[in-house]
Amino acid sequence: MDKVSIIVPVYNVAPYLARTVQAVLEQTYENWELLLVDDGSQDDSSRVMERLQKEDSRVQCFYQACNSGVSAARNRGIEEASGDWICFCDGDDWYEPDFLTKMLQCAKEEGADYILCDYQVVSDGKKPMCAGSVDGLTTGCDPKRVIACGPLSSCTHLFHRTLFEKSGVRYPVGCKQYEEMPVVPVLAKYASKIGVVHEALYNYYQRGNGTSASNMAERYVENFQAAYAQMAQALGAGYEEELVYHAIYALPYGEILTLCKQGAARKTILARICAYEKEYPGYWKNSYLKYMGRAKRLFLWAERKRMVWPLRAFAALHSRCVG
Repeated sequence: MDKVSIIVPVYNVAPYLARTVQAVLEQTYENWELLLVDDGSQDDSSRVMERLQKEDSRVQCFYQACNSGVSAARNRGIEEASGDWICFCDGDDWYEPDFLTKMLQCAKEEGADYILCDYQVVSDGKKPMCAGSVDGLTTGCDPKRVIACGPLSSCTHLFHRTLFEKSGVRYPVGCKQYEEMPVVPVLAKYASKIGVVHEALYNYYQRGNGTSASNMAERYVENFQAAYAQMAQALGAGYEEELVYHAIYALPYGEILTLCKQGAARKTILARICAYEKEYPGYWKNSYLKYMGRAKRLFLWAERKRMVWPLRAFAALHSRCVG
């Protein structure tokens, strides 16, 4: 029976960590090890970890000397892992009870070594919302499509450990955002077969004080471009269109949407649109755009027509529906 290493970076999640670990304890598949990596927490997370370790010998605790970020914590977990498979969970999120069972079942039945599933967003006092992150992706699909359109979250994936060994990739330490871009899509390049489970088996907990468009990191574009460069280097030649699709999603769509939510001046919005058209000439011809949702494609169409008011209207609706 294959062993699974579950890696959980821990940083100031004391109120949530027991729930995360309990969801692992309740897995219907039982051959796993849980690696809790404390990244210099300043709350009671370490005490919670110690208590949980005493309750089940499969729970292992590791401590970073200082806060180095989620990438460093995940990398430490990969180094310490002894399982045949590796997966990740954030310290305030949780798995459905059959996460491991269904992901491994897909791996065995399909001969896949890179498996992904859907997830749902859970907020206090709100109905869970399925994200639809694997819409259109199917088992055995072209790895290039997964590289371009697959979900970036490590937590919705199960990786055979040989993918990390063959690729040599690790999470970029010091990256403030998009730290999964040079990792999750790149591992798909090395997969022998992609497996897709069309169920929401992961719960992403959206805290009330979570990051939103209004308090987004000021260096968002710089952070994306740094991760983009690392992803390009890791993929090598032959993946230009896949890379550009990531840029389209993050910048002409993502950043312009954020600017509209923040109430940026029309002049500012138009200047950014023009800049992206120069940086990624003809991006609207990218073949992966057909997989983007219709509303998002309409958003990009309105950009090309310089129709700012529909962009603002879309952003307002998006804020009400998603936040």
